[in-house]
Amino acid sequence: MALAYILGGGFIDGPSTGLDLYEQYPTVRALYEEVTDATGFTVEQITREELPDELALRWCLGEIRQGALQLALHDVLAEHGIRPAMVGGLSLGALTAAVMSGSLRRRELFGILSTKRDIRYPGPGDPEEGLALMSMPVDADPAAYLAGIDGVYPAIHFGPTNDGESRITVIAGYQDAIAKAAADVPTGCVVTPLPNRPFAAHSPLWKHASDFLEPHVAAATFADPRIPVVNSLAPETITTGEAVRQMFSRNPAEPVSLAYLYEEMWRNGTKLAFALGSGVPPAGVLKLPFPVVYLETVDDLAEAFTAADDAGIERSAA
Repeated sequence: MALAYILGGGFIDGPSTGLDLYEQYPTVRALYEEVTDATGFTVEQITREELPDELALRWCLGEIRQGALQLALHDVLAEHGIRPAMVGGLSLGALTAAVMSGSLRRRELFGILSTKRDIRYPGPGDPEEGLALMSMPVDADPAAYLAGIDGVYPAIHFGPTNDGESRITVIAGYQDAIAKAAADVPTGCVVTPLPNRPFAAHSPLWKHASDFLEPHVAAATFADPRIPVVNSLAPETITTGEAVRQMFSRNPAEPVSLAYLYEEMWRNGTKLAFALGSGVPPAGVLKLPFPVVYLETVDDLAEAFTAADDAGIERSAA
């Protein structure tokens, strides 16, 4: 019986994120002290405070908050003898998964994330960018739906919905192109702009972010993963440090797929998954081949322990 961890992307903008874990578990306090040392942000900024208004700094700190929470949950589960057989994630979650696999040190990950405060986001005078949720018939091809509309691209593929009737994709691009897509897509397709996402991540428009991060990724040390890393950029399992490095390099400006993750995890024997942190569609939305337990707070841990025991997941020594 294999257990997988699925790690969502995006960022967390709510205060008190991870604070309950920080207050109850010494191992989490040690993690957060390491994060503060690597990034220069305080524990209060990471766990308690409202995020700043300045866009690049807001997303930098929000991603650090998300990554720290994901690793905190991982560490508490490990304290209780629960460890994954494989890991994989979307966007930021792919980077955190690399750390959980042993391919990259935590300090190096958070050092890379801290540099993102200097990435250029669209400003006054720039074409407005954004993200939108696109729902379409389950047998539709999102790229075909967007063909002929310049400046908008499939960015994050979530896969079929639980009722089997639709599939969900996040699209990225210029806001005027997204508006055109919303007006021009065929019957049965609905485009809904996402609020507070004024940039086109996981598309060619975000290539400058990939270029910005490349020297930091090149300077990092990647080892072969101790457990497999399931890729969200392609339907494959990664087993070498160099492949993990390539995943880091490609991640900002290329489309990613949650469907790649859960289909590859299923092929690799996953029978139960834990979704750590936010950024994964909630229970009941998607059609998944195995049950998923969603964890964000201390209160969610009891359900995870019960699910692991009921599924026959063997606990190892802490």
